[in-house]
Amino acid sequence: MFGLLPLLVSKESVYQLSVIMSIHGGLSLLKRFKRATFHGRLKHHPQITTKVPVVATLLSELIHMNVPQTHVDNMIALVDQMAHQCDDKDNPVAQWQISRSIQLILNEAHVMYGVMKQDTDADFCKKVIVHEDMIPRLTSALDDVLHNYLLARLG
Repeated sequence: MFGLLPLLVSKESVYQLSVIMSIHGGLSLLKRFKRATFHGRLKHHPQITTKVPVVATLLSELIHMNVPQTHVDNMIALVDQMAHQCDDKDNPVAQWQISRSIQLILNEAHVMYGVMKQDTDADFCKKVIVHEDMIPRLTSALDDVLHNYLLARLG
């Protein structure tokens, strides 16, 4: 059985696989060092772009998807408040405040999803993307913020 393995994997396929892997490695390295660009509305909130850039990137993506802007404005204000709370390491209730801000941000995201229009196929696709991709990524990013705050508080 193992005698046939060299016949099944040719030298060319190993070479092609190594080229693909090196290209993928190079692209992921470029992606890591690429400077993030944020929507113009977030440039007025430097605390968000410096303290929580992953959340700022997600908010920029939401703004570009033309979701209801009042909800995005509320989320920006809540994230800005949370970013300021992350600076307060000596406050004994800061962990609770950050946790509460995260819950308010996620509640606002779910309300935003609920009021999104779905008149056309494109609107329906945007709504599915927000529900299936954006909200889980936002949840994960906000959990990382709380986790990083707790680690920084220990150290």
